Amino acid sequence: MNIIWLEKDDLIPNIIGRLRNADIILDIGCGIMPQTYITPKVHICCEPYTKYLNVLQERIREETDKDYILLKLTWEDVTKIMLPKSVDTIFLLDVIEHVEKERGLQLLKETEKIARQQIVIFTPLGFMPQEQLDGKDAWNLNGGAWQDHKSGWLPEDFDDTWMIYACKDFHEHDNKGNLLDKPFGAFWAIKEATKQDENETNSSQGVPKSLWLNFQSLEQDHQDLLQLYQKVQQEYQNVQQDHLDLLQVHQNVQQDHLDLLQVHQNLQQHILVRLARKFRLLRR
Repeated sequence: MNIIWLEKDDLIPNIIGRLRNADIILDIGCGIMPQTYITPKVHICCEPYTKYLNVLQERIREETDKDYILLKLTWEDVTKIMLPKSVDTIFLLDVIEHVEKERGLQLLKETEKIARQQIVIFTPLGFMPQEQLDGKDAWNLNGGAWQDHKSGWLPEDFDDTWMIYACKDFHEHDNKGNLLDKPFGAFWAIKEATKQDENETNSSQGVPKSLWLNFQSLEQDHQDLLQLYQKVQQEYQNVQQDHLDLLQVHQNVQQDHLDLLQVHQNLQQHILVRLARKFRLLRR
């Protein structure tokens, strides 16, 4: 297990120094306070509670140093819609303790598929009781149900691919600002993308290599379909011209038929005239 124990005042400064620059981050369960440790180009905030999203939308309205994308999704929901290696860094700050332990372990595995660079977790050291029986939260937004703790986590819950930075007495107050009987610990867990993960990402394009290859394949399919469309269009034009030619032939035949009909009528009229003359001569 990779763990470094730190004093309270040293914990966050050490973490900030270990966060990598990122263009796109996914901030899961950010509530009304998205992370501010790094400034990406695109900050995706994932929050399932509508009232928190409304407050967050107002808070970020005047910010111009980054683009925000707000998603009304749970942690589980977002793992289902995000493509593999589609963001640089994923933050789960005070989140994993709000889900059952077994489910949290499974969601972490799913989350690892999404990050290109780092996954950053912050959580209490062990189970820290927190239950909002009145349904209230620290901001009077009636989001108490989202603030209940359902699991406790320890450094040994993370394998050797994670680096742990822990403090035994980080929390001195509860989530509503009340002084605790004794300080409660907390820790950060940071997972770096492996060399294989980085190799699977196309560095020149900033997208996963698998997706880039799929794009190239789709582009080739598009070119093939375009050529096929052009051939079909040419065939259609040929058929259309043949149709026009046949229509002209039909019109010519129809005109010939009318001409023949007129000749027939003229002959018939001529015969009737001749017969009439002959009949008058016979009567004489």
